[in-house]
Amino acid sequence: MRLYLDSTVIKGCGDPEFDCWSWSLIQDFRSGIYKPVISTLVQDELAAAPPAAREALSSLMACRPKVIEVTDKAQTLADLYLDRKILTECHRSDALHVALATLEEADMLVSWNYRNILHMSKLRQFITVNLELGLKPLQIRSPRVVASYYIMEPQPAAAARV
Repeated sequence: MRLYLDSTVIKGCGDPEFDCWSWSLIQDFRSGIYKPVISTLVQDELAAAPPAAREALSSLMACRPKVIEVTDKAQTLADLYLDRKILTECHRSDALHVALATLEEADMLVSWNYRNILHMSKLRQFITVNLELGLKPLQIRSPRVVASYYIMEPQPAAAARV
C-alpha cells in the first residue's frame, strides 16, 4: 500500500501528542508494511523544521520514498479545490497535498491536519470533486489509524527510532 505523507506527519515527530504515532508509521515503512510517497512540497515545508522533524525526514528518506514533483496539473486541481471553497487560498499547500496524492493515485493520504484535510466535510468534498473529474477517490486518514502502534507491542518513541 502506497501512502502519501504530508509534512504534518513528519512534524509530528517530537510533538508529545503525535510522536509515537508518527515514528510508528516510519517504522512501518522500514519494515516494508507500507511504501512511502512524499512530494518536493513536503521537502520544502520541512526545510526549516525543528531538529526532531529533520531527523524523522532523514529516517524516512532512508526508506527510499517515491518523491513526486509539483506539476501544473496538480496546481490546477488544487485551484479547483479552492474554487469549490473546500479550502481558502491561505491553505493552498493543503489543497496541493490532496491534489498531489490524488494524481499520484496513492492508496491513502496520511495527515495530522484535522482542520483542513481530515475533517469529514472536507473529505467528502475532495472525493466529490475527484469523482466528478473521473479521478480515483482518495482515502485520507491520520497516522493514529494507519500506524501499527496498537497492533505491535507499544514501545517508547525513542526505542522505535533505532
